[in-house]
Amino acid sequence: MEQNNVQPQGMNPNSLNTTPAAPIKPVTSGSSTLIRLRTMKDDVADAIKRQNETLVSITLAEEKRKEERRKTAELVQQKSGTPAPLVAPKRIGRFVIVAIIVAVLVGLGFAAKIFWPKLQSAFTSTTTKTPKPATKPEVAIVSKKLVPSLIPADTEHRFITSKETPAQISQAINNDRQTGVAESAIKNLSFESTSPSEATTAPATISINQFFALANISVPNLLSHALENSFMAGLIGEASGVVTPFIILKVSDKDIAVAGMLDLESNISPIFEKIFGTTPEAAGVSKAKFRTVVINGRDTRIFEGKSNTIAYAFANPQTIVMAQSKIALEKLLVLAEKK
Repeated sequence: MEQNNVQPQGMNPNSLNTTPAAPIKPVTSGSSTLIRLRTMKDDVADAIKRQNETLVSITLAEEKRKEERRKTAELVQQKSGTPAPLVAPKRIGRFVIVAIIVAVLVGLGFAAKIFWPKLQSAFTSTTTKTPKPATKPEVAIVSKKLVPSLIPADTEHRFITSKETPAQISQAINNDRQTGVAESAIKNLSFESTSPSEATTAPATISINQFFALANISVPNLLSHALENSFMAGLIGEASGVVTPFIILKVSDKDIAVAGMLDLESNISPIFEKIFGTTPEAAGVSKAKFRTVVINGRDTRIFEGKSNTIAYAFANPQTIVMAQSKIALEKLLVLAEKK
């Protein structure tokens, strides 16, 4: 309770004891001075005492100031154009991701099961329909390496005279003629006494005298003395699928060979008949029926019968070419000229 400082009447203030009071010493705690701290509680107490405020009015005023500060901050944010903070989307759960992956894999499996057979069948049909390149028919050749011949050959047929009879050889050559030879192509007919051993590739070819003996032909003495061992028998292709037999002889002396060939003319037709299987002339071929013509600038002896033709000429002084066709002889003379 407050006390009023009322002075008693009739008293003189000066009559009171004017001795100054002793100064109030600050309260100390040891050697340190205690400093009074001002808190919000003290401010509120002071406002209630001096400004006639109540606790409720102070609380309302504080709430009003907070509201004003919030509105001011929102206004400043709208004027500055700063976007409001975005709310992060909710993460998809791990279970949902795994479920999606499994669904995709299952879908791919079903699609592969449905469409793979169709794709496989389409690929197979495309592969089978692809045309293969045309290949040439294989030629009956005994060895891959051709036997050396007097003129270049495209193919060959090798015969072993010790294992095949003249009739078998003649039939095989006739089959080659029926099979056919390409136009202007040459097939060499190699006659060997024995098969080449595994240690050597060189064939043991027979001599020209053995060749005439195979055909059972007697060779005139003059021609026999002039003949060399090397010779060539073969087939040449002409137009319209015609295959013509031919024989090439090598001689050491042309003059002796000319006389010997004149004596052989009556036996030339049997040579082609027995070796190549050609049809002989019904009336026979005699020396009197041969005549001389010029072919490629060379004197040529030729017989032209109803069923066959035989012609021969010297390609060079050491080479004689015999053929059953005038056209074939012309081609062969050019090939054998430089041999």
